[in-house]
Amino acid sequence: MLIPTNDAFLAARNVRLPRGHEVITIVVPAYDAGSEPNDEDCGNIPGPVCGGEGVSGEDGEGYVHVQAGSHGIANLAAKTCDWRNPVASISIMMAR
Repeated sequence: MLIPTNDAFLAARNVRLPRGHEVITIVVPAYDAGSEPNDEDCGNIPGPVCGGEGVSGEDGEGYVHVQAGSHGIANLAAKTCDWRNPVASISIMMAR
């Protein structure tokens, strides 16, 4: 899960595993679990930035989709909390 968000996570899809000494590096986007509205309200966001409960009384979109980032619409200031995709670079190699 990505903080500060209430239901964003990163995931890699359809990744070919490396062979031999090959190293595969991929960049991955954040996805929105769709379980809660993206209200950017600190009362609904767990973790050190907001310290909220991480539970909203409202339903979200109801489906997983690529997360659009933070936009400064409630407690999260866009200047310090805004982000866009991709959110991570992952390198994969076989254990030696």
